[in-house]
Amino acid sequence: MTIQPDPTSFAVMAFYNPKIIDRRSLCAPDASIRTQDSQHVEIIEITLPFETCENFTNSQWPSTTSISSLLVGLDSHELVIQSLCPAQYEMKRHFEKYRSLPTGKMFSVGSLLFAITIALAACGNDKSTAPNDEVIFSADQKGNIDIYKLRGISGEISRLTTAEGTDHSPAWSPKRDIIGFLTDRNGSNELWLMDWNGESKHQLSGPGKTINAFRWAPNSEVIAVEIAEKRSSWIAVINIETGELTPLTSIEEDVRVGGWSPDAQWLLYAIVNSDSDGLRKRNPNGVDEITITSGFHTDPIWSPDGRWIAFSRKSDQGTSDLIITDNNAENVLTVNPDAFDETEFEWAPNSEHIVFSSESSGNAEIYTATPDGKVIKQLTSNRVTDTLPRWNSNGSSILFLSGGNGTFDLYSMDENGDQQKRMTSNSSRIINADW
Repeated sequence: MTIQPDPTSFAVMAFYNPKIIDRRSLCAPDASIRTQDSQHVEIIEITLPFETCENFTNSQWPSTTSISSLLVGLDSHELVIQSLCPAQYEMKRHFEKYRSLPTGKMFSVGSLLFAITIALAACGNDKSTAPNDEVIFSADQKGNIDIYKLRGISGEISRLTTAEGTDHSPAWSPKRDIIGFLTDRNGSNELWLMDWNGESKHQLSGPGKTINAFRWAPNSEVIAVEIAEKRSSWIAVINIETGELTPLTSIEEDVRVGGWSPDAQWLLYAIVNSDSDGLRKRNPNGVDEITITSGFHTDPIWSPDGRWIAFSRKSDQGTSDLIITDNNAENVLTVNPDAFDETEFEWAPNSEHIVFSSESSGNAEIYTATPDGKVIKQLTSNRVTDTLPRWNSNGSSILFLSGGNGTFDLYSMDENGDQQKRMTSNSSRIINADW
């Protein structure tokens, strides 16, 4: 077989050999990948945009007018190109040649692999990552709570965990190469990690520690965890490579973990059930601890640009108000002030809006607001509960749960509430999700 790329396009193919190097990701403009194991070789599915449909000269291989999907791998001796067949993956070996249309020069497989190796070194990316349209969620199927992954384009759902016990609260690392999740498979609630495709599951938190919640640092290198004691909780940071745990707060204090600053230099948290309730920030690499607010305030998160902090404040009526303030708490704004709860909030990637769930209309609906509170927009309107809104990575779409009587499905919509789309129809209890 001869591969004939369009002369106006250029792509660098990546490969993985488990005997030589770690998993590698594709380094090509406008390309997406996913990996799967095929016996002794991990295969990388590469989706590249080509301008023509003349990508394959062999008629048994698929071709389309816009994209071609290749599976490229390396066995012990030669390059393997594998096509995605309708019913199964069929491995075929082809001519060990690569043709370049502009020059007509023929390259041997050895030369091609050498070029690929150089390209991989230039990329500096030693792990594959999940496509931006993939959603992870936990769902209760017949009393068994596990973690699933949904491919946005195809709608295909795959099960990532199958162990006994409850697996929940999945969260992508900022690099989207690792999934963190909580599980009680060993008795207590522990923090575990797995690759984005569900492989290499392992426990990160130490034995005997019950984890209430966790937050990825923006650099994907450490995770802040909230560890439960008998009557309180404390916070520590865990290095995901070494497993080293560094306490940040005293066990005697009762605290709740918050969000990281965009540069990963500060961690927000809330002190509760004491005479010094309020929000604080701590430098995990140093000794500084700074008080930001006083009062019963929880769930603090920084805006991605680092200018604002959003948090929840318990009102005199007992409801949860959404508050936005600057870093010094000098300008404090109540978003959508009313006698109803505003919860489940998250900043847009560009920091220009915050999305949240509110019961202002009588039941929980999804809203967005600008940081100054001047523009508030209701995005959903119905007689069921809409909650847990989450932005996609570029801020163009919002994921949320909708349902009633304990049964929820995943939906998506544009940032302005248009193009609402049902993503699951499992009639199951979806508990939480991350996009």
